[in-house]
Amino acid sequence: AAAGLAVAASLGAGAQYLALLGTGLALSSFPSGATSPGLDAVVSAVVVQVALRLGHAGTPGFSSLLAVLVLAPVVVAGARGLAPAARRLVRRAEVVADAVAIVGALGGGASALLARSSLQSGVDVVGGGRAGLEGASSAVRFDAAARSFGDARSTLESWWAQPAAMVPVVAQHWRLLHAVAVSGQELSVAAVRATADGAASDLKITGGRVPLERLVTLGPVLDDTVAQLAAANRRLGQASSPWLLPPLRHRLDAERDDIEAATSAAHGLSEALPDLPAMLGADGPRRYFLAVQTPAEARATGGFMGSFGEITADKGQLKLEKFGRKGDLNFNLPPDGAVLRDVPEFLTRYGRFNPQGEWASINVSPDFPTVAGLIAQMYPQSGGKPIDGVIAVDPAGLAALLKLVGGITVTGWPEPITADNATKVLLYDQYTRFDYFERVDFLGEVAQEAWKRLTTGSLPSPQEFLPSLGPAVRNKHLMVAATRPAEAALLDEAGVSGRMAPVDGDFLGLITQNAGGSKIDAFLRREIDYDVTVDPGTGRLSAVAKVVLHNDAPASGLPDPVIGNLVGLPTGTNRLYLSLYSPWQLARATVAGRLVDFDRGTELGRNVYSTTVDIAPGTAATVEVRLTGTVTGDRGGYRLAIHRQPTVGPDDVHVTVGVPSGWQIGDGGRHWSERDALESDRVVHLDLSRARLFGL
Repeated sequence: AAAGLAVAASLGAGAQYLALLGTGLALSSFPSGATSPGLDAVVSAVVVQVALRLGHAGTPGFSSLLAVLVLAPVVVAGARGLAPAARRLVRRAEVVADAVAIVGALGGGASALLARSSLQSGVDVVGGGRAGLEGASSAVRFDAAARSFGDARSTLESWWAQPAAMVPVVAQHWRLLHAVAVSGQELSVAAVRATADGAASDLKITGGRVPLERLVTLGPVLDDTVAQLAAANRRLGQASSPWLLPPLRHRLDAERDDIEAATSAAHGLSEALPDLPAMLGADGPRRYFLAVQTPAEARATGGFMGSFGEITADKGQLKLEKFGRKGDLNFNLPPDGAVLRDVPEFLTRYGRFNPQGEWASINVSPDFPTVAGLIAQMYPQSGGKPIDGVIAVDPAGLAALLKLVGGITVTGWPEPITADNATKVLLYDQYTRFDYFERVDFLGEVAQEAWKRLTTGSLPSPQEFLPSLGPAVRNKHLMVAATRPAEAALLDEAGVSGRMAPVDGDFLGLITQNAGGSKIDAFLRREIDYDVTVDPGTGRLSAVAKVVLHNDAPASGLPDPVIGNLVGLPTGTNRLYLSLYSPWQLARATVAGRLVDFDRGTELGRNVYSTTVDIAPGTAATVEVRLTGTVTGDRGGYRLAIHRQPTVGPDDVHVTVGVPSGWQIGDGGRHWSERDALESDRVVHLDLSRARLFGL
């Protein structure tokens, strides 16, 4: 019975051959009718090996339930065959185990309740949320946080709380709280060291000036910060478990994302530190183009660029020298458009959109450094001065900046625009309040006021503003690219340039761009289901990318510039230009179940397949693309990079990976699955190996 259940449970989990072996051994004793303790022991051992190798994607705990069902007949049969003395010994062991479980559960629960207040205090203090510390220095605040986290750590490490680590399910939650306490304490202590050192705390932007003379002293502080953040991320990663309660698991994932963003920002700043003085005008003035984008009218790097500005940096002094509208740039272009050199691939793919003569089409490539290079060529031909780089910001990026500089007041808006309401105001509310001409200027006015505040006011120290800007940078709501190759490479390394990752294994990138001339993309939701099967032996890969596009816009009730269009479609209809980036060959494509001949091209070292899709208001359109190819290089693993387009909301992405019979993913199972909200570029890396027998 146990061997038969093992066969059923192991199907698709990479251990079916082992289960079939156990079943065959069990059946071999039936013809003679004789029992063999030795054979029974071997079959039981095989069944145990199968139970340890079950792995199924889906509900957490499902594999454990299957293992219990598989082992139940073995346990029952073994208990029935025990001698009375051995049975008494087992019962005593059960009593001891039950006692340990009860004590551990009670101790773990009590320690969690007692530590919760200290943990929350530490989190609040780090965030500056404690009223009594609002005016205190950073060193005092971080010292208070270190004490709070330390108190929580002491509680969780108490002798009476230690048995919690031996109780399944309770142990996973205890380990997570302990990892949070240890990480919080060590990060706070590192912050105390940094602020006490004075190098970082003195590096404040005051009056729009960065103290270049202090930049060189920041290196050791950043290196220590990177090391502590990396250690915290590893510790929290080890504490992650599918047995965690969903709210805790989701909070853990979010916190790890923030830590990774802060780590990337700090590491990038550390790498770029020697070149930062020059980029900030130490050796002569630098000029940067500011592109203000809105994803309400989607473009590949974010959205329609309605306003622009010039930011200068001279010996660390930042100034917003100029601000204007996209129409000003178009007006000053040569009659035949700008001359774009050395970009044949871009012109081949996007020449139909007239990027040389229309600034609204300048950011149709998903690679922001490519767009920055085009802006650097076009801006002087539109009456501007030569630039050294490009900064792009959208409403979510402006909200991150407002978190640093505080709320701003803009003429015509009844309340201050703050970090809390900026995204909603700029993406939705302004369209119901202003007429067309007022609205055209509104986003630009908000951006102008925010950047004026940034370049004239004061900012906190790097330890405080890096975590605030980290999510905006990671999610590509704030991007910076340079024209000098060495500086561009540093910005790539820092993860702030918005460069599309090179192909290394599998790659998936979905880009949708507004093709109707409206601001309707604030109502667009995207779901991506990527189902891939890869044969590690041959490298052959087949995949299905299913994209569901939801148009939540109404058919009426909003101004025509929002839900209307310039292509004659019914009001509320979203026409978009969809492109799917992949290294693989297109085998078949459908839109709403109908075969469609996608445009085929290449860009940035990969294939790109494009078509136009119309979505009626309140409906969804489904695009399905079948791909085939061969993975080259390392056959011991599977790597998938997913590109994130900075849209209004994150994509709902579901990835499923399967391998053929005889192979396994990770420690067991032929299938792996993950569903997540794609807020930044994502890399999936799975180990693929031959299915193992008896642990070999």
